[in-house]
Amino acid sequence: MGHLNTLDLVIFISALVGILLFGMWVGRKEDNSKDFFLAGKSVGWVGIAGSLLGTNWSAAQLVGLMGASCSLGLATALYPTMAVVGVIFLMYVFMPIFEDANIYTLSQYLEARYDSRVSNVFSLLSIVVTIILGLIFAFYFGGRSLSELLGDTQLEMSYTQMVILLAVVTGIYTVTGGLSAVIYTDVMQTLLLVAGGAILAVLVLMQPEIGGLAGLLELDALQPVAERKLTIFKPSNHPQIPWTGALTGLLLLNIYFYGGNQVMAQRMLAAKSPEDGRLGILVSIYIKVSLVLLVILPGIAGYYILKARGLDINPDDIFATLFRTLVPVGYGFGGIIMVGLIGGVLSTVDSVLNTGSTFLTIDYYKKYFRKDASEKELVKVGRIFIVILLILGTSASLLFLNPESTTDGFLKSTQLGSYLTVGILIIFLFGILWKPATASAALVVLIIGPFLSWGYELLYNNFLVIWFPGIVSVFGDKLNFFHQLIVTFFTASLLFVIISKLTEETRNQENEKHTLAEVLKRSERKTAPFWKSEKPWVVLIVAVTAAFLIWFR
Repeated sequence: MGHLNTLDLVIFISALVGILLFGMWVGRKEDNSKDFFLAGKSVGWVGIAGSLLGTNWSAAQLVGLMGASCSLGLATALYPTMAVVGVIFLMYVFMPIFEDANIYTLSQYLEARYDSRVSNVFSLLSIVVTIILGLIFAFYFGGRSLSELLGDTQLEMSYTQMVILLAVVTGIYTVTGGLSAVIYTDVMQTLLLVAGGAILAVLVLMQPEIGGLAGLLELDALQPVAERKLTIFKPSNHPQIPWTGALTGLLLLNIYFYGGNQVMAQRMLAAKSPEDGRLGILVSIYIKVSLVLLVILPGIAGYYILKARGLDINPDDIFATLFRTLVPVGYGFGGIIMVGLIGGVLSTVDSVLNTGSTFLTIDYYKKYFRKDASEKELVKVGRIFIVILLILGTSASLLFLNPESTTDGFLKSTQLGSYLTVGILIIFLFGILWKPATASAALVVLIIGPFLSWGYELLYNNFLVIWFPGIVSVFGDKLNFFHQLIVTFFTASLLFVIISKLTEETRNQENEKHTLAEVLKRSERKTAPFWKSEKPWVVLIVAVTAAFLIWFR
């Protein structure tokens, strides 16, 4: 069986069955919409942290980020480190608003702040973004890697068969169990993912070509400056991660991901208390920053190992290649790593399915078709929508993504999502922080945002580089999507302000009660002393992140 033996396969199958049964058992009593969509608002900080990590740290992170770090080096660390800014915005800007609004979905907040037109367009865009960034690429990375890892074993499957298996397993416990099943299986799957990632990281770093973390640092320092991997900031004209784009566009993308994203916000809405929500967020971001040690540094080490052995591998296949090459047979390590990988896939898919179902059930079915629907009816309809989304996501991953592709899938998934997220981020930030924001401005920006993104890309790539050839040395011959994102953000923000001023007569004082300033005025939350609050831990993670960025600049 080559790189896997019977013990590995037993571990893999047992974990798959265990996750399925555990998910069904956890959610067996969910028979009303609050339980099914928000886990009865009873989730503690452990569940919040585990689910945030499971949703966020998926197969795309383990497989995709390792591949990206192999080709791009430590610059990929900007993805997890910039998330610190997103978490701060979630804790101190978005969470107070969402807690005050007592909502199921973020679109309900937008309807209260603006109007139903804005909330409907947001729901539609969010479902599209969710399917693109969640289901399709989770199935792609998981199906591609697992089908390769299980090759030449009794469980050998094609990419198509593996994607269908992942869809069936996730669908069963998500349909039966709702958000409780999603959250608590996410906790278990996160532990498995961390364990699998840690084992592979140790095995990679201890290879004789590397000689541990210190050896990796020494090896990289011996390379010509232009070829070193352990530097974070790439030139501003870098085609994939320019430093100017990372500190602007990527930062905005992280603020959206944590604040304007229903998948992440739904975990906060399910917390049994604000304190549990905040503690869960902090624990998750501390572990997420450890991605640098568990995924990115092993990816860089993998580059030097494969280079020394004369192998030229596609980035999305680095994980599978290192697994096949380095993991010893007979100790169960292979089974544990595969379980971690499949846990990363399932935790993303189940979260996306529950979120998409929540949107469709609460924002469309109940609102427009059955306003008097019973609790049991809403749960039943939610389950039907989960099945529909699962079929769509599975079909899309099989029809539109090529498992033999040599394109960097991690960067591609981020780029696709960036087109649709700028308008969403703007309407949330202005709606929360600026009282004069109007519904007309929000609607226009939400609709025009994707077209502005595509328009700037076409303008730069086809005209500006010809009219102003000197711009290529500054920003490259193609507009990087992080640069496109920040330009679109400022343009759309200016447009938002202008339209709000032109439609000032439509301002509604009732709507403006849902701004941060008004919410904090009527907030009854007691402010704990600095050293007894979460603030020291926030300061610490910011300081550690800043020191890391400066040291490896």
